[in-house]
Amino acid sequence: MRRVPVFLCVIAGFQKSADALEQDAGPLADVRINVRIAEPLGDADRAFSSQNETFCDADECEKAKRIARDRGVRLEPKHPLGHGDSQALIVFERSCPNNTLPIIWDSSDDWVPLFKRL
Repeated sequence: MRRVPVFLCVIAGFQKSADALEQDAGPLADVRINVRIAEPLGDADRAFSSQNETFCDADECEKAKRIARDRGVRLEPKHPLGHGDSQALIVFERSCPNNTLPIIWDSSDDWVPLFKRL
């Protein structure tokens, strides 16, 4: 039997997730999965990472994270900071991935998101 390589090309993604997919998913399907990311993301791209230079200091970052988590728990109890705690800040023209902060895309009776998922 000839193994055909499978390529998964994505616009943006965390390199750590791509590595895990290549390592873990391929053997399950008996294929070699090759992930290619046009815009690779790292820890500095996570909203509340210590490597992200958005906030002036650690206290400001922690305060913002607490606000995002408090609201996020009400919107997405299992993933208040995005699926897998990714803390992503990714928005596409028509939707947002589920690892983006829920406060950006999710809605409730008392919350209107900036970019509602379609």
